[in-house]
Formats: sequence, structure tokens, C-alpha cells
Amino acid sequence: MRIGARLLQTAGVALYLGPLLAGLAGFGWGLMPPFLAIFTLWLAVTRPQQWPQAPGDWLRRETWLAVAAQVLAQALLVAVCFGLGRGIGGVAGTLPDLHPILPLILSTSGLVLARLVWNPEQALAEGRSIDELLYPLPRPPRARRLVPGDGVALEALLVLPDAAPAAEALALLDDLLDDADSFVLLGSVSV
Repeated sequence: MRIGARLLQTAGVALYLGPLLAGLAGFGWGLMPPFLAIFTLWLAVTRPQQWPQAPGDWLRRETWLAVAAQVLAQALLVAVCFGLGRGIGGVAGTLPDLHPILPLILSTSGLVLARLVWNPEQALAEGRSIDELLYPLPRPPRARRLVPGDGVALEALLVLPDAAPAAEALALLDDLLDDADSFVLLGSVSV
């Protein structure tokens, strides 16, 4: 896994550890709004395509409903982390003595690390999502070479440049499929 993906996973751990630690330390629900803001900013940084890009988009009702649903989901995540932290603290029978700013700094550092690793403006311009960084597609297989004596249509198709028009590729595919020995030729391609 690439270093960017590892750093982003580390940032996610720091993000969620903040409210968990706040719950473990027994802090009240007064820390919910700052954590909600941090979690919502996390969404805006890591998934900018889910947010309105033009100012006019904010005037539509559907936009407000989508944003409200995302914020509500983040509030639920923060509440669950708080609850898990309180539960762990209750089972352990001890609450650490922490300053309230420490869990906020931890979550904010995760947000800052995510922003350093993931550039939302560039990703939006290139049409990429964070899932491509975290879960890359498998690499394509290596180029295959022909064995001597293969058909002309198959050779022409395999040496066709990537920038060739689709019509040219389709014509070569038609020639290849018209050939009676096409399946034999395709079976003779070695890795």
C-alpha cells in the first residue's frame, strides 16, 4: 500500500480517537459541536465531490437536504464514539484526567494530516475520489507477445496505438473475428 494511503488511514484513526478519548475522559456533550465541525470538514476535505461546488447550488432544497443528511450522519458517528469512550471508561472503572482541548487537537491533527495528503481541489479537477487512493484497482496484466505465425489482423490490433480512433479498432476486431482461426490465434498468445 502506498504511503499516501497509510497516512490517510492514520489521519482517520486520529479523527475518530478524538471523540472516543473525550468520551473516555468523561467530557460532556459540550464538545459535540466542535467535533461535529471537525468531522464535517473531514468530509469536505476527503470527499469534495459530495458537496455543492457553485454558489447557486446552495439555493436548491435538494442540496440542503443532502448536506443535512451528511451532517446528521457525522453527528451520529461522533455520538457513537462518545458513547463507546464512556462505555470503555465505565467498564474500566477509571477516567483519565485530560484537558478538554487534547481530544480536539487529536481530531484536528487528523484533519490537517488528511489535507496534507489529499488535495481536494486537484482531485475534483481530475475527477478522482479518495477511494482510488485507499483502494487502488489491480494493475493491468503485462503486455502479451505474439508467437510467430499468428494472423495479420491480430498483429495489427495488438500494435494499434492507444490514441487510435475507435472505428479503426472496431474494423480490426471485425477482421479478426471473421477469421476462422481467431480462437486458435488468441489461445496462442503467451504471457
